[in-house]
Amino acid sequence: MTTMDRPVHLMYIEDDDNHARIVEEAAGESLLIDSIIRFRDAESALEYFERHTLYDNEERMPDVILLDLRLPRMSGYDFLRTIKTDPVFCKIPVVVLSATHDDRTIAEAYKHGAAGYITKPNDYTQLLIKLAEFSSYWTLTSEVPVCT
Repeated sequence: MTTMDRPVHLMYIEDDDNHARIVEEAAGESLLIDSIIRFRDAESALEYFERHTLYDNEERMPDVILLDLRLPRMSGYDFLRTIKTDPVFCKIPVVVLSATHDDRTIAEAYKHGAAGYITKPNDYTQLLIKLAEFSSYWTLTSEVPVCT
């Protein structure tokens, strides 16, 4: 099923309010994302999954997760390891959005199950361009499995 067959829901896990504001603004401008839900840490996002597993409410599950690696309490890597071992939620693509751009960090993210890696540029306009391209790819081009 393509994501365009239903509203596109984006989950964003980011502890920095300024970065989150930029991503939410870009998502709003893209017209391709129906909704965005943000969590300030990975543990809150996992609690969200646990709550919605109990109700089996697939409509509220994200189509794509955008993840920062440097988070309080639980790192982005730990979040990736956890979600990618869950038989239901492992199908949701997780794309890392990080200021870190060294090869070792990128390789580690893919090793733990990231579907993509986007480096945050310092320039606001360049970040908006990258996020628009991200939105287009995950909403118009890529086929994403439905979690059942």
